[in-house]
Amino acid sequence: MPGVRETETLKSFRGAIPSWLASVVAHLLLFLLFANVLKSCGNGSLGPVSHGEFRDVGIYVVDRSTDAENDPSPDEPTVDEPSAEETLKQPHPADEPSVEQPPLIGPRSDASSAPETAGKNSPPKQENQRAARRLGPGETEFFKIRDGGKRFVYVLDASASMLTEQRPAPIDIARAELKASLRDLNPRQEFQVIFYNDRAMSMPDPRGGSTGLLRCSDMNLARAHQFIDAVYPDVGTEHMQALELAISLEADVIFFLTDAGVPILYAGDLDEIRRLNKRRARIHCVEFGEGRNTSRENFLMKLARQNGGLYRYRDVTE
Repeated sequence: MPGVRETETLKSFRGAIPSWLASVVAHLLLFLLFANVLKSCGNGSLGPVSHGEFRDVGIYVVDRSTDAENDPSPDEPTVDEPSAEETLKQPHPADEPSVEQPPLIGPRSDASSAPETAGKNSPPKQENQRAARRLGPGETEFFKIRDGGKRFVYVLDASASMLTEQRPAPIDIARAELKASLRDLNPRQEFQVIFYNDRAMSMPDPRGGSTGLLRCSDMNLARAHQFIDAVYPDVGTEHMQALELAISLEADVIFFLTDAGVPILYAGDLDEIRRLNKRRARIHCVEFGEGRNTSRENFLMKLARQNGGLYRYRDVTE
């Protein structure tokens, strides 16, 4: 029978194949199948399945050295670039308000040097000077006479006797003290400087017109320094014209300096000054002299006393 023959043939074939060879073939097939499965996992898919989505699993290292310059680090905050509209809204340096620069020959040497070297919170040199002089708000000092107000007039003798061979000359001492006193003033105050010999010379108004009080701005103080340094003492002395001019400015304080023992102001002159002044201005008098002051009372002492002021004597040889 055919069925019986096939069975006998198969049995004879199986008997011809050793059992160990069959085991090797079986293990080889299992190894190939396992390798194929691992390869499929590495490609993100399992076997022949083509549908669905698979993700890589496991631990891996990504090299970002090539795109580190272009991509921001996730740990660092990103800064958005301003839009064109925001850029236009930002102030341009040229549109910012400018700060008035101190003049080259300005009266306040501290304004041109202190901000560069001093600390941010350090007081300006001018404030240090005021603290050293112990001045209150609105006050200034002239040869140790201290007074406050809004309007100040300085009247200084510029006759030939103020220019001597001694150094410093009386006019130089007066110039230095006058500049120091002007530095104490603030922009809300006003001032005028009058030098006189046989005629009175005051600072001109930069806007033209008649001479008057000037606001204490940096520019006007710079002009005052130029005016003070340009005065050259000469000829004789005439007190009344300069004092009348100072009184006409209706100042709060008048500082009057002279070295003249003669000519003097007589009683009639003093009465006229008192009548014109009406005690509106306090007139302080400073007398320059050589050696000790031996005068009991002179016209400068009377002038100060009659107009609510103080008198000081300065030995210019010291």
